[in-house]
Amino acid sequence: PFWLKSVDPPESPREHPPSGAMGDAKSYQNKTGIMLLNSGVKASVGLAVSVVPCIVLLRGRGMRLFSMGIGAGFGAGYGVHQADAHLRFPSQFPLPETPEEHLEQWRDCVMSRIPKM
Repeated sequence: PFWLKSVDPPESPREHPPSGAMGDAKSYQNKTGIMLLNSGVKASVGLAVSVVPCIVLLRGRGMRLFSMGIGAGFGAGYGVHQADAHLRFPSQFPLPETPEEHLEQWRDCVMSRIPKM
């Protein structure tokens, strides 16, 4: 089957934190900030997506909170997975975009769908 075929590992299996150079340290801190922000945004989206079904479907306060926590956990887990994949294989998994780039993509998408007057 196709899923059992071996995959060649990338040239650089892991990008290590920089040592010594100040410019590299700033770059690494910037990457870390972007990855933490990405995980936080994904956790917020997971929480927001789980709120409506929890309120509509569940009656008890405890189950609602538990289910919303599961939604936030799935979102945060996905964000951490993206960061880990980028750190392990930076050439195959690019760094997640900054919030400004996300907003520009959304703006362009919305503006392309609105008919021009």
